[in-house]
Amino acid sequence: MCTRDVPDALTVLGGVHGTFMYRQVLSEAPWIDVLVRGIVFVDDSVVVSNTVEPLIEDLDSRTPDWDMLD
Repeated sequence: MCTRDVPDALTVLGGVHGTFMYRQVLSEAPWIDVLVRGIVFVDDSVVVSNTVEPLIEDLDSRTPDWDMLD
């Protein structure tokens, strides 16, 4: 089944590509309604996105939370 079989279906895309290339995906794939990267949507032909947390530059500076493991 594809989106043309269910034209009123909400089409959602997630993952790495949609997260980093959301403007390209929404401009080149008009059948995608929503991208999961936070919140991204098209409002009157304008791509709207919430702010994304910056990437962690130095992963070694992070301490793992081992308490969540038994």
